[in-house]
Amino acid sequence: MNIGTRACVAYISAATINRRSVSSLYDHSRARHVIVSGQAAESVNIYDHDRGCHVFGLGSGGTYDLYDEGLGSYVQLHVSGNNFNGYDFTSGKHFQGSISGAVVQLYDYEDSTWFRFTVS
Repeated sequence: MNIGTRACVAYISAATINRRSVSSLYDHSRARHVIVSGQAAESVNIYDHDRGCHVFGLGSGGTYDLYDEGLGSYVQLHVSGNNFNGYDFTSGKHFQGSISGAVVQLYDYEDSTWFRFTVS
């Protein structure tokens, strides 16, 4: 999964699961803050300032069909309880993760690696 898309998925998952807006997203794999802003509830419309693009879509029953305009591709995200999973159409691979408080853990099957984010 593209690193920008991964950060946006972490942002959307955290906002949806914690049911509050996210003002800060720290990507531990890059050791830096990623600037993303916008809304993530039943509809998603966020702006990735690093890539200069929107990620948007609609959700129903915890499933979101998202469009990443920076890649011109789709991501499907499903949120249930403190867990999430989905499919990245760019890589053709799945991902999964969980949220515990401010910590987002995301496993990307393309890279076979866990990624950690902290939100506030």
